Amino acid sequence: MKAGLLRSQHGTHGGYVLARDAKKISAYEVIRAIDGPLFITSCVTIHGDCDQSDLCTIREPLKKVNQGIEDVLRGISIGDIPRRTPCTWGNKEIGRTGHAGLTGLEKVGEQ
Repeated sequence: MKAGLLRSQHGTHGGYVLARDAKKISAYEVIRAIDGPLFITSCVTIHGDCDQSDLCTIREPLKKVNQGIEDVLRGISIGDIPRRTPCTWGNKEIGRTGHAGLTGLEKVGEQ
C-alpha cells in the first residue's frame, strides 16, 4: 500500500488487490517494496564512496552489473510472469505455486 502496489478492500470478501494492472507493475517495483533498494554489493549504494574507492578496480563494473539487473527487472511486469507453475523436486511434482507471491494475483489470500 505504501509503495502504491496494493490497495485494501473492506467487507466480508475484502483483502488486498493490486492498485494497478499487473502489466503496469514491474518486478523491480515489487522487489524494491519488499526488500528496499537493490544493490548486489554494499559498495554500490546510495551512501557514496567507501574507504577503498580510490583503489578499487571493480566498483564501476559492479555498478554496471547492478544497473543491468535493475534494467531487466524494470522491463518485466508481474503480469508477464506465469501465474502458476508446477513446483518440482527432482522429477517429482510436489505441488503448485505462484511465482513471486503476487504474480497474476486478483486478491491476496484468496485462491
